[in-house]
Amino acid sequence: PPDFEATYRRHLLTAYEQDLRIMPGVRAVLDTRAVDVSLATSSSAARLKRSLELVGLDCVFAGRTTTASEAPSTAARVVPVRARCRPTCPARWSGLRPGC
Repeated sequence: PPDFEATYRRHLLTAYEQDLRIMPGVRAVLDTRAVDVSLATSSSAARLKRSLELVGLDCVFAGRTTTASEAPSTAARVVPVRARCRPTCPARWSGLRPGC
């Protein structure tokens, strides 16, 4: 159907709203990392943004994500991943040091 993709994405985000949870131990790993990390995904920008918000990691990866729509179409090319300093995060993420 013509609206398949939009319907699929709407249903997926609804399921995420209800059931998406962060994996145990991820926050501890991110709190203790010695280097900054970036995130690259084949997800859409909207899906990535909402997923990170739902699990409370949006501030951790703010400005340091790359989605499929931003990457080259040829798999052999290097994907331009954004690597920047960690931003200051809200109080809910107290383990991260503010700034760079």
